[in-house]
Amino acid sequence: MLILPDTSCWIEFFRPHGDAAVREQMRRWLSADRLAVCGPVRAEILRGARRTEASLIAGALSALVRLDTLEGDWTTVETAARSMADLGRTVPLLDLLIAAIACRHDVILAHRDAHFRAMADALPLRTHDFLP
Repeated sequence: MLILPDTSCWIEFFRPHGDAAVREQMRRWLSADRLAVCGPVRAEILRGARRTEASLIAGALSALVRLDTLEGDWTTVETAARSMADLGRTVPLLDLLIAAIACRHDVILAHRDAHFRAMADALPLRTHDFLP
């Protein structure tokens, strides 16, 4: 089963003193060749990368399975966003797009972001939750 780590996991992975549990699990998934990346996560990571590290990180991410984004993912985002709004919940649209991509590709979304917990009522999302 492929794992799509959200940006929150990659931040911990690349941070020298990041969360040890996240870093260790990410290393295990990397060693087992189970990690995937999608455009929105890649863009978030590279936007936050130091200029001196961006090309190295981009090269490392290019070795992962790439999950495409389709126009239909935006329809999923629109439907889920409306459903969540009806429940009084608002989450970032980019997080909803990442979740929609994970659902369509039937992968596990790894995260340290409470927004993904909030999506459980709107999307059939399978997660590996690093939050306490």
